[in-house]
Order: sequence, then C-alpha cells, then structure tokens
Amino acid sequence: MDITKTALVIVDLQNDFLHPDGAYGRANQKSKAIAALPARVLPIANKLREKGGWVVSTQFTLVPGKDGEPFISLHLAKLRPFLTKGDFQPGAWGHQLVDELQPADLNIEKIASDPHGMGAEKGGDRYSYLRWHRHKRRRRINPSGGSCA
Repeated sequence: MDITKTALVIVDLQNDFLHPDGAYGRANQKSKAIAALPARVLPIANKLREKGGWVVSTQFTLVPGKDGEPFISLHLAKLRPFLTKGDFQPGAWGHQLVDELQPADLNIEKIASDPHGMGAEKGGDRYSYLRWHRHKRRRRINPSGGSCA
C-alpha cells in the first residue's frame, strides 16, 4: 500500500460543532462522545502525516447572504433554530478544523443545499477532490452521524 495515496477524511470536527464558544456550544448542544473524538483521531492523523499520507477535513458550511445572514433550509432551521449569522461561515474561526487536529492538507467545504438541508451529508464533491489527488484509501470520521458517501 502506498501511504502517500492514503487519506484520513475528518468530517465536521469544526470549532462551531465542538468548541464551547462555537455555535453548538453557545446553544448548549454538547456531546461527550463527540467532544472526545479529536483526542482519539489525533494519533491516527499524526501517524499518517509522519508517513506522508494526507489529512483531509470536510467542513459543514452555511453560505452567508449579502447581509451576512446564512442561507439555511427550512428543515435545518427547524432542527437547529440556534444557527445564526457567522456560524459555519467560510473562513471564520468556527468553520475551521479544531485546533488539536490542525493542519489539514486539504479542506473541503460541504454546503447544505437540498430542500431537506442534508445535501452536505450526502457526499457532495468531496471524493472527486480525493480522486483528483489519487487517493486510493480513505478513512472517515463523522461525528454528525450523517450518511456520507
């Protein structure tokens, strides 16, 4: 196996999901099991980096409109009414991979775009990026439990 063509795909381990100052933390939406993931993933990521493999982070993204308010589907707004301006915004601190797992070799934005707000969880284009980089093996860490491809 060529480790340089192997990628660890880390899904949604972002500050807005995990950090107390992130979107979910401010809304008191916490999970001990999810909070424990960075420490569990770090040894795997470090070993892969050491051997020349790739660490890829996919990030749930809410695209801001002209006024900065994010486009949020009705379905997602109903499930997560606490999401607001600045949450999961591209380039913002909350959108980034948690500090413990930085840096990622490649960051891929996932945008919830279908009427049910689940487009980002159904694969999107993230694996086309990996195919382009010729990764043969992938490992996925997905704390949100979505049905990723």
